[in-house]
Amino acid sequence: MSDNSNPFTDIQISLSGLIVTVQFSVSPAFTGRAPFTYNLLAYQDETFTEPLYSIPGQEFYIVDDTGVRQNQLPSYLYKVQLVTADNKTYYSNFVGWRPSDHVNRHKYLIASEIARKEQVRFNYAGLYVYLLKRKSYSPAQLNDVDPVTGEPIIDRSSSYGVGLTEGYYNPLLTRLSIEDRQVKTEFDEGGRGSQYTEILSTRMASFPFVDQFDIIVMGDGKRYTVIDANNKYFPGTTLILLQTPTLRLVSNTDTIYNIEVPSFPPNDY
Repeated sequence: MSDNSNPFTDIQISLSGLIVTVQFSVSPAFTGRAPFTYNLLAYQDETFTEPLYSIPGQEFYIVDDTGVRQNQLPSYLYKVQLVTADNKTYYSNFVGWRPSDHVNRHKYLIASEIARKEQVRFNYAGLYVYLLKRKSYSPAQLNDVDPVTGEPIIDRSSSYGVGLTEGYYNPLLTRLSIEDRQVKTEFDEGGRGSQYTEILSTRMASFPFVDQFDIIVMGDGKRYTVIDANNKYFPGTTLILLQTPTLRLVSNTDTIYNIEVPSFPPNDY
């Protein structure tokens, strides 16, 4: 069973040579029955009648590294498919650009090269970190949320204060550079002693896309929440060239520190 309604709130494309990464998020208001399965559908033309191929995915992104050309011209014709536990099928809007979009194609190719050079920069100036992507939709932890508003009311390791099963997607290794660091200790007016605050201004490449309240795990064990997510786009496109998120240190008493991450590779340059 298929449905024409679109449950996706945001879809972004990241280009790296012939590799295309499509990242997506599902609306918190979507009422489909979880768990979901996802497929990235690639099309050959603008009729979108029959997919040329599909790539399955379970996380918040899908990588197309098949190297299969969708068209004789450089173009990307995708839709993301969502299938619910009761076999209802939903589709995103078209994402990418068509062969007929001559100006957009030129812009996207330039933007892709700029994004590639930004990745090269992190080979010299970047630190390895893990991104804990906050879930926007999953089976609710009913004991953790307000029955009326659905907002989390308990912070514990079943949902880590998110109010959704497990709270975050699996850790994803990426790189960032620290551009500025502000540290200050202030005395609380309510008499609760001193409060330590650490704010980082960072720089990240175009993928993975970070959102407010995502968590960044540093190699020294510290964990930061994204308090401000800023994106820079190539003019005339929806392609993100650069991200400059602002991070705030999370207290080491928070349950977010209970989420295990893999070992960090060495920052060799």
